[in-house]
Amino acid sequence: MSSFGIVIATCKTDSHYAQASFWSIRHFLGPDMPVCFIVDGDAALLGSVRNDPQVSVLDRNSVANTWLREHCFGWGTTKMIAFYEAPFERFLYLDADALVIGNVPAFDDPTADMVTDCGQSYSDQDINFWFFNTESVERLYPDFDWRRFRHSYFCTGTFFSRRGVSAWRISKKRCA
Repeated sequence: MSSFGIVIATCKTDSHYAQASFWSIRHFLGPDMPVCFIVDGDAALLGSVRNDPQVSVLDRNSVANTWLREHCFGWGTTKMIAFYEAPFERFLYLDADALVIGNVPAFDDPTADMVTDCGQSYSDQDINFWFFNTESVERLYPDFDWRRFRHSYFCTGTFFSRRGVSAWRISKKRCA
């Protein structure tokens, strides 16, 4: 297992984005950065990217854990496999439509299991647009005080984490 690499989740409808994400990694971070694709579907979707010696692929056939194989493929859940089966101790997770532009700082905070975006206070309108329908949440989960957590919501399309986390210590880095 490598100590650090980049994980990208993809499927048939966004594999062209995943390839662009990969090439942005190669352009800005060089040929030695290990990349793991978690593919919901056929790995052939990745085209020639699969031939790169620093690329590994996890798909439904190669995920070792039966429960993950049966429950964690699909929109919004495929990325969960990285927490358990990524080939890296620590990783940068990217949704397929994310590009790397510039250098990526090392994930070397030993006090954090996960590092997310800047952590801001979202308006009700932003929460409804980016995260969930607040009226539905209030109807389905009347005891959940979603307003209390408006500083804790973050984009799950880009984050640093470590494999095998059992207790979350999240560090939200403040923007400069």
